[in-house]
Order: sequence, then C-alpha cells, then structure tokens
Amino acid sequence: MVYRPSLVVMAGLPGSGKTTLAQALGKHLGWTVIHADTLKYTLVAAGLSKENAAYIAYDALFALARDILVSQTQPVILDSSARYPFVVKRAADLVDQAQARLKVIHCVVSKDRRYHRLTTRAERPLHPSSKAFTGDTQEQHIYQHLPITTLHIDTGSSLEECVSKARIYVLAEESEQMFVQ
Repeated sequence: MVYRPSLVVMAGLPGSGKTTLAQALGKHLGWTVIHADTLKYTLVAAGLSKENAAYIAYDALFALARDILVSQTQPVILDSSARYPFVVKRAADLVDQAQARLKVIHCVVSKDRRYHRLTTRAERPLHPSSKAFTGDTQEQHIYQHLPITTLHIDTGSSLEECVSKARIYVLAEESEQMFVQ
C-alpha cells in the first residue's frame, strides 16, 4: 500500500468546538494544524481590510497546506469554518494534486452550548462574539456542500471522546469510513 497523507478540514459554526478539537487532534497525532483565523488576524494587523484579509488568508491557508502535503508529504489539519463550498472544492483539488486523502470533520453542538462558549471565551479580534449570535437554525442547509463521507461529531461530549472518534475517522481508509460513525 502506498502512503497517502491526509488533509483534514474542520467545519462548523463559531463556538462549535472546531479549534479545540483541531488542536487536540493535531497534538494527539503529531500533525500540523493551520488556523485560518490566525492568518486573518495577522493580515488585518498588517493593515488589510477584513474582506481582503479573508481572501488572502484562504490563499495562504491552501498554499501552506499544499507545501506540507506535497513537498513534505505530511498530513495537515485546516482549522476553518468550511462554511462556503469553495473551501471544500479547493481542498478536494489539493488532495487530487497531492494524491492525499480528504477527511472532513463537521463539529456540531447544541445552540445553548454554542452560545455559552461564545459568551465565556476570551474576546479575539475579528472573531464572532455572543453579540453576533443568531443560533444559525439552518445549519444543515449551511453545510449541505460537505462530502457524504464527512464525520459529524457532537462536541458536547468530552474532548477525549471527540478526539478518539476523530482519530479513528482520520486514520481509517476510505473503504472503512462507513463504519466509523
């Protein structure tokens, strides 16, 4: 069997636990985690508008992921909301180019828990706060572009349990994915 690195794309609304799970999974597996928000914050701090920073941050996110997957043949986790179809499309194009495996983890949690997380976490620039909380009752519609093989994980469970489920999923071969959930 030929080794194929994995590209893991995190998906989910603000406060759904994406970053926490991405960091814990990356640490557990020894994989690089690239945070889209870190790139956006850096670009805005350098003087770019929020809109321009967002576009450039995604270009940088995928350029870094390409380097890690193709040049270094190492797995990588992208911490992004993946709210827009172009993110999954670019990820799919990248794994085709890198002969890698695409794994998408969609983090979900109850509306009340998301609201609590948003109201209790430290304020960060450009980051949604509880003031912007709408509940996003149409989450299924928002994320309908995710691949059928996506792992939907309720981050209301313990972090250890979430990491365990995510680990099994990202390490499974494509033929095994249907049994992971």
